[in-house]
Amino acid sequence: MTGERALTPYEIEVAEAVTARRDTAARLQGVLAGIVDGYEGEMADVLDGRSMDILLLPAAGQIRRDMSEAVTEFESARHRYRLALVAVAMDHGLTARQIGDSFAFSRQLASRYLKEARTKWPELEAHALDEPHEVGADMADGDSRAVVADPGARVR
Repeated sequence: MTGERALTPYEIEVAEAVTARRDTAARLQGVLAGIVDGYEGEMADVLDGRSMDILLLPAAGQIRRDMSEAVTEFESARHRYRLALVAVAMDHGLTARQIGDSFAFSRQLASRYLKEARTKWPELEAHALDEPHEVGADMADGDSRAVVADPGARVR
């Protein structure tokens, strides 16, 4: 199609991060479903007076490890996704305050994400602005990459 533009490396990273986030969420969902199913058996053991049997199950430690691993993978994917979105926002000239408002987290956390993004993508340093940026101004200049920050839309 005419008029299409190539995705920036940051937008490609967002797409890949969304995929990773979806996959880790599905894995976490599966681990949680297995744990929920296991609770039925544990409740039956408790009602039959065998509460100690739960502690003696060799699977109990594995369940905890699986759950911890799935949560860690999910949190890592969430961080990767947020970092990629911050890079896109930086590429569009948003400030730490605007990014923080869009994500609904503190300016300090936004600054940490900006610092991490600059470390990962040093070329973003040129895009970091200290002064407020008119978000829609890029559109007037013909830049179709402009991002409109919606403080009402929250990134999870």
